[in-house]
Amino acid sequence: MNDLKHRHNRLYPKILTTGDLAFGAVKDIECALKDDRILNIALSGVYGSGKSSVIETLIKRADPKQRFLQISLATHASKEERESGAMNQNEILSLEYSILQQIIYLEDSLLESLFSHKCHLSEDGIINKTLWTVFFILSLLLTFFPDLIGHLKVFEDLTVPKALSTAIGIIGLATFTVTSIIGIYYVVKQFRIKQLSINSGIGKAELESESAPVSLFNQQLDNILLFFQRTDYNVVVFEDLDRFNYPQLYLKLREINKIINSSKFVNRRIVFVYAVKDDIFNDNFRVKVFDYIRHIPPVASPRNSKDFLRVTLNEMGYENVISDKVLRHVATYLEDMRTVLNTANEFDQIYHDFSFDERKDLKPDNLLTFIAYKNVHPDKYALLSMQKGILADTLTKEYRETLCGKLVDIKYSHQKSQLEKAKKIHGKFEEESEENLRKRYFTALQYIYKIELNKISFGDVRKEIIYNFTHDEYLFRKLLEQSVIHCEDMDGNRQTLDIDNDKIFQKAYGGYSYLDVVGASETYITYTENKLNEYAASIRKYDLKRLFGTESTYLQEEIKDLDLDDMAIRLIRLGYFDIDYANYVSYFREGILTRNDYAILRSIQNDELRDTFEIQPDNVAAIVEELDIEDFQLKSIQKYQIADYLSDVSVRQENNKSFFRFIRTLWEIGSSSLEFVDKYINDHADEKRKTHFANIYFQPADELFRLWTDWRDYDDKHQSFNLLRYWLLLGTINELDPEQTSWLESHFREVAAVFDKLPETKKNSLLGMNYEFLSGATAEEKEFTGKVFSDGHFKPTSENIKVAVAVLGIEPVFERALTDKEICGFLLDSNLIPADWKSIQKISHHFVNEPNESFANYIIRNAENLPLPSPIELSKGTIRTIYFNLYKYCEDIRILEVIHSKLGIATFTVNIQPSDSFKKTEWFIDHGLIRYMPSNMRILLDFMPAMVNRYLMANKTAFLNSIRHQKTDVSTIMDICTCEGIENGFLEEIIDSIPENTTLSEETSQKLLILIGGTSLFPTHKLMIRLLKTAKRSRAYWDAAIKYLDKQTDPKQIKEIINAVNPQMENLFEGKPFVAANRYENIIRSLLIDKGLIKPGEN
Repeated sequence: MNDLKHRHNRLYPKILTTGDLAFGAVKDIECALKDDRILNIALSGVYGSGKSSVIETLIKRADPKQRFLQISLATHASKEERESGAMNQNEILSLEYSILQQIIYLEDSLLESLFSHKCHLSEDGIINKTLWTVFFILSLLLTFFPDLIGHLKVFEDLTVPKALSTAIGIIGLATFTVTSIIGIYYVVKQFRIKQLSINSGIGKAELESESAPVSLFNQQLDNILLFFQRTDYNVVVFEDLDRFNYPQLYLKLREINKIINSSKFVNRRIVFVYAVKDDIFNDNFRVKVFDYIRHIPPVASPRNSKDFLRVTLNEMGYENVISDKVLRHVATYLEDMRTVLNTANEFDQIYHDFSFDERKDLKPDNLLTFIAYKNVHPDKYALLSMQKGILADTLTKEYRETLCGKLVDIKYSHQKSQLEKAKKIHGKFEEESEENLRKRYFTALQYIYKIELNKISFGDVRKEIIYNFTHDEYLFRKLLEQSVIHCEDMDGNRQTLDIDNDKIFQKAYGGYSYLDVVGASETYITYTENKLNEYAASIRKYDLKRLFGTESTYLQEEIKDLDLDDMAIRLIRLGYFDIDYANYVSYFREGILTRNDYAILRSIQNDELRDTFEIQPDNVAAIVEELDIEDFQLKSIQKYQIADYLSDVSVRQENNKSFFRFIRTLWEIGSSSLEFVDKYINDHADEKRKTHFANIYFQPADELFRLWTDWRDYDDKHQSFNLLRYWLLLGTINELDPEQTSWLESHFREVAAVFDKLPETKKNSLLGMNYEFLSGATAEEKEFTGKVFSDGHFKPTSENIKVAVAVLGIEPVFERALTDKEICGFLLDSNLIPADWKSIQKISHHFVNEPNESFANYIIRNAENLPLPSPIELSKGTIRTIYFNLYKYCEDIRILEVIHSKLGIATFTVNIQPSDSFKKTEWFIDHGLIRYMPSNMRILLDFMPAMVNRYLMANKTAFLNSIRHQKTDVSTIMDICTCEGIENGFLEEIIDSIPENTTLSEETSQKLLILIGGTSLFPTHKLMIRLLKTAKRSRAYWDAAIKYLDKQTDPKQIKEIINAVNPQMENLFEGKPFVAANRYENIIRSLLIDKGLIKPGEN
């Protein structure tokens, strides 16, 4: 303890030496004291600048002839110095009394006069007042009690004449009157008239008066002079006068100093020295009061207090204990050296009293701020230590929660109002589709502008009908952006409208805009509510530091209304003042909560104990009892022992709020809690606690997907899988998000590991997914693979099929392939299907209508190894399917020859493509394998004309039937007929196959006539007549007609041809006149003559 005392800094004035900054002031004052003309000396400086030390040094160094009288009013000023108003008369008298008391107490003979306040009168004055008193009493008796004299024994036997008695009474009355007047004069003399007012309304005068102020200095001036006459003091030092708001006091003291120095009774020089602050006078008043002023600059100031405080604390053994940051902020308020020293002293005292070295829950920085605040605002600190006052009310959880609530209201007021607006809109338009809402717009538009709309145009939109706007959201929104539109009604009348959407919205949606209405969906409302709840939950975790700091912009009015001092606000904003302030301003007493438990509690509440999940409490129940519901939102709450206790309590007490708040915290902080959850379940908790904890933790219906995402994405994959397995065992998997389903399907092993432990409902849910199998499966995974495979709930990937074959064998997989084309394809690619015609026969049905490269490649790979099939092994349909697939995917003619040698001919249907290789197509056509199709003929005509004749010869009957049944169009027929290599006999068959009801265009007829005229073709009679009636007259036309007539022998059919060529030529047969229009008609007439159908020379 002696060491502590030794290192504490003394606050009393010290004796200065030449090394001290203020020692120069000592020398200057000593010089001034030697100057006979200097009687009033001011030693000026701020509080704590060292004025008292200068005075003490002066006294210590004083010449023996100099005697100092020190007068200090520090204690007297304790109340007044804190008041800014002017002093009243009583306070002034009290102040003067205090000064006189300190002077006269030094001389015992003067004490009686000071305390009795007697007036020191002259001898004549005493005699006069004594005589006045006697005469006044006698006159009073003679006037009012004349018979009293007769009762006196001395006058018992004396007879007084009546006349004398009357004379005595008159004399007594006169004497009483005179003495009374004299007495009233002296009494009134002690007062002064303050105010004279006349109330003319009621005709009376009112005289107000008050006692004149009496200066105690004036009354006791004799005693003051007597004091200096009887003592040898020659320097009077006044300290702490500047604590009073009474500058006139210095004038009075200067006046007294002058009287003393002028008194012949004192007869020596008396100097008054005043220790005053720099700001005591507002103007040049001080230079009128003092003869010499010596200023002392402050040693410590807000600018350098940090350095002094740091040095002082270091000297006391606190090097590196206090941060520069807190020193910087605290020192701003330490304005003088005494405050700096006392702050360091009290910090050291409390640091040891509170056993800071053993208290991990307390911070030295915080303690220093409270000690500094105590030195700057002792009255407010006193209230705080009693948990009273504005600051104490501020540093509470209740006020923090209030501020958080106000912050939510302020920051998200717009979102809240928008949400309420959306709810109101949703309630009004909930049942209406967006299409109907758009129709409302047009109904309102037509009503307001008195128009029946049909079409609307604007910008790049041209005459869109209203239906399009009501059914196209994008188009409708473009319309809403327009201020001018062009309209057209049902009659085609056009009009340009200046659109006022506000009016339309008012009519259509009650003042809401269209975007407001469509935006007020249930999804938006739910999303916004959830977001606002998230924001509110986040803000409710804010501490006072954040509320007074980064969020103070929103809370300026609330903080201003607190009326806190600047230092308190600053220390709250920096986080030094908080709701744990009681730990720094009062002692902790152990009870149910031990000091160890209290340290754990404070660490949890300060959210500091994050690096371990283990604690060693003496009484965990006591710790939990002290925790508020908000404390369960902190990450530091993740402690095994707390989880154990809460789980046990929750088991005993259903719906225990603290336990569920604890679990919800683990949900809300997401990935930050995963390590704790995993280790608690797997490493710490017993089976009963584990089950109870997990049953609640893994079933957060409202937040399942977010939590599941945290579990899935956790960096430690081992812990991630542990959590997900527990989710499968204990969580909800009835309604899964697509992402969850995808994860499960790709994590076959995790599912298989717990599958047998699941209830049937979960098993059914898990069996309904498409899994990715794993190679090297365990026994459990093999069993699960079989169950999944048999139900077909797996992804048909190559890897999955290989695993299934490896796990289950080829037979069950091949049986599955018979009904599953994808599985079949994977087996073919993997060459896992046996290379025999029986297997091909079984699987070929998958590839009848759609070629499959896997199937074709399988045939190609095994072509040479496959034996000749027996008639019962392969059906014709299977052979066609094989050729069909080989046509699409086999370019190797050698392989085709091998297959053809084993399978023979089986025509199949395929669409020849322009991109198909000529060589391959040629092979299939030459072998008569591709059936006739008009589309194929068209392709060959356009891209492979050399193949046309061979294709026709291979499919002659089918081709001619297609013509007869009008499946091959006439233009294709004409292109075929003009194609090289077509024999005339086949051409004739082609032309003759054209049905009579086939529509022939002029152009087609022309082409046929050209063909007939240039070949030996002889079409049917009916076709010829149709051609001649349809085609235009041309040389080819006449050539074909003449050629046909030349070959024709039937007179009737000749006449029909003549009628088709020119009906007027029938006159030739009737002997009527006919004039040929051209040489071709003359040739025809000659033919008719040659055939003997008409006579030469006629007509």
